[in-house]
Amino acid sequence: MPIEKAPNNPLPRNYVPPGGTPYRVRTNDDWGSVAKAHGLTARDLMHFNYNTIDPPEVNWYLKRNAGCVKPTHDGKNWMFTSDAVPGIIFLPPKAGWKRPVFPPKSLATKPDEPSGIWFGFGVQGGGHFFLVGKDTLEGCIYSLESYQKRFWMNVDGWRLGPGLGGGAGAVLILIGSLRAWN
Repeated sequence: MPIEKAPNNPLPRNYVPPGGTPYRVRTNDDWGSVAKAHGLTARDLMHFNYNTIDPPEVNWYLKRNAGCVKPTHDGKNWMFTSDAVPGIIFLPPKAGWKRPVFPPKSLATKPDEPSGIWFGFGVQGGGHFFLVGKDTLEGCIYSLESYQKRFWMNVDGWRLGPGLGGGAGAVLILIGSLRAWN
């Protein structure tokens, strides 16, 4: 079932944006294709129709106002089809409409999205005997967001080349862009 959330102050069911021209959605349409065909971005078109670009709120409006009935293949969103009743979204007027200003995508992050940063402590030891050497690192890694998300890590490495000796020590481990498996 698509992810929906009613907005705090919903627009009326029969809301028509000022100066909006009705557009009947068809199977294989999507926000991007309709927007591109009319010189817009998908975000601009969503905002013009529903005063939001929050996907769960847009889904709520697509079901209630546009009458969408078919979910996308991943089941998370409603999609445009010819079966939608009334199946209408609105195109902004060619003149006089001011596009909304959105923050750059790189700055617009979800508050519940993990940073992907992990840290931990461990031990490293190894040795080298003439032409072959081996190093082992073991440590416990924690998510920056929650100490309850953690895992043990073991890394073995081999080296070739002349040498003789060994060593052991404590290590600080930092990892970036590693997403948690939930």
